[in-house]
Amino acid sequence: MEVFHACRVRTSGEVVERLASRLGPALASAATVREGLDPLNPVVVALVGAGTARALAAEGDLPGGALRSDGDLHVVQRRG
Repeated sequence: MEVFHACRVRTSGEVVERLASRLGPALASAATVREGLDPLNPVVVALVGAGTARALAAEGDLPGGALRSDGDLHVVQRRG
């Protein structure tokens, strides 16, 4: 399973809480949480469109400020 999740939070713990609500605590605790976005990261390349990745990297948000109001961008790819 590959997961991409973008949100605006104050602490990495908040990200893990959001992931736990979607994926369960075991998978959330295994997540690698990073600040910012690397548009060349293989997971980003595979799951996020180039335009969306550019907007997130440049602005830290989606067009229209979707992440500012407690929003999330959550993309999951399951294999097999």
